[in-house]
Amino acid sequence: MKNVEIINLMKKIIKLLIVEDDEANSILLSEYFAQMGISAFMVDNGISAIEFVKSNLDTDLILMDLRLPQMNGIDATKHIKELLPECIVIAQTSYVNSETRTKTLEAGVDAFFSKPLDLNKLLEYLLQHFSI
Repeated sequence: MKNVEIINLMKKIIKLLIVEDDEANSILLSEYFAQMGISAFMVDNGISAIEFVKSNLDTDLILMDLRLPQMNGIDATKHIKELLPECIVIAQTSYVNSETRTKTLEAGVDAFFSKPLDLNKLLEYLLQHFSI
């Protein structure tokens, strides 16, 4: 990745939400984006994700774990997309199968990545999506 591309990406992504119930994964993702100058907000369940979006309608990007307490990532994504259809939601899960992938895409997820996340592929997706 070129530094110029990363700087442009930082200018475009204003608000990032990480929805992850595994604290270590949350911290890893947060630190990865912090190295690029992108601050991340973190919540650990689907209900909190919806509440965050209700209060932050300028959210640009959500990294959504699918297996979450209180409300799973698929149901949370459905609610979030009703509130904020232009927000990019990227699903991340260790439990990959065709049924999960189909349900996730039907919920409105923009991309699907299996865990462990390949951070370079994630960044490539973001660079392409944000037309840098």
